[in-house]
Amino acid sequence: PLFLPFLLGLALALAAEPMTRFFRDRLRLPRSISTGISVSMAFGLLFLTVLLAAAFVLRELKALAGVLPDLEQTARSGMGMMEDWLRKVTSRAPRSLRPLLDRNVTELFSGGSQVLDGARKWLLGLAGTVLTHVPDSALSLGTAVISGFMISAKLPRLRLWLARCFPREK
Repeated sequence: PLFLPFLLGLALALAAEPMTRFFRDRLRLPRSISTGISVSMAFGLLFLTVLLAAAFVLRELKALAGVLPDLEQTARSGMGMMEDWLRKVTSRAPRSLRPLLDRNVTELFSGGSQVLDGARKWLLGLAGTVLTHVPDSALSLGTAVISGFMISAKLPRLRLWLARCFPREK
């Protein structure tokens, strides 16, 4: 977790490097300005891609929300059929086990389907867990963008330092 934002920043800097070289070589801009423009453009492109993916997901969720009432009714009818089948199975059980099995089947399918309620609670718990990670993710993303700018500005020097530390022969 500590190095992930910096690795993302390195990936952002490497993705912006061709644009940085273009601005520096062709337009004769200083490295710092070229870095600022190219990393901003790369992050903007990445942000637009994520935004388009989120818009697609929201559109699909809207379609799913329209289908959910029918899906719930289908699930409830399936649960009713399963309850009937289980009652038939328990009716063939030995007399000493029937009351226990009948009680368990009744408890399983009572109160508007405990299985569906359990699934609903699990989904709400999952959503809560995802939402608790949003602040940490935002902080990591901010660190990744800032490190992307800084790494991109010093990338030629970092490459020279790495070449000295790790010669090609090794």
